[in-house]
Amino acid sequence: MRVTPAGSPAGCELSGGHMTWGALMASPLRHEAIWYVYLLECVDGTLYCGIAKDPYKRLAQHNGALPGGPRYTAGRRPVHLLTSTICNSKSEALKLERKVKSRPRNEKLLFLESA
Repeated sequence: MRVTPAGSPAGCELSGGHMTWGALMASPLRHEAIWYVYLLECVDGTLYCGIAKDPYKRLAQHNGALPGGPRYTAGRRPVHLLTSTICNSKSEALKLERKVKSRPRNEKLLFLESA
């Protein structure tokens, strides 16, 4: 299932197999043992791909609101979420992350959205 950020957390629609960001945060799926592969765009236009169990917390870390963000995005803030995909396990998320990172820049977003 692909998850895309909603314009506002109040946007809680589920349509076409895609769940908005607001719907995800309000759903019981958030509390299950699932992992997310996400793709960020940094202020300088570069892309960053990673995995997380709590995408809201991880995005806050990337933007410096919480400690623990990676060095790569520290000098490229603010970052914003382009897309994210739900995986059933950490292993599945790591494999998908590796595949995304191996793609050329212009293919990363389309590849992750089609996963």
